[in-house]
Amino acid sequence: MRESYTYQLKLRTGDEVIFTADITADEVRILPQFANQAEFFKFFTERTKESDLPFIIIKIIKPPLVKEDDDES
Repeated sequence: MRESYTYQLKLRTGDEVIFTADITADEVRILPQFANQAEFFKFFTERTKESDLPFIIIKIIKPPLVKEDDDES
């Protein structure tokens, strides 16, 4: 049985996902940059389907919203 470790991945949307999974740091480094949360979720659901240690999302950090300047109009 493998151990699970905690990782942080940045998605193309700017969201950062902090999660625990039974994969190595080397495996995390070669992962594609996921387009969004749904793509991330689908990949890890399939990847851990047969695992004793499924992945667990700990936190999703959204990027700050940028307020547009009113003076630019």
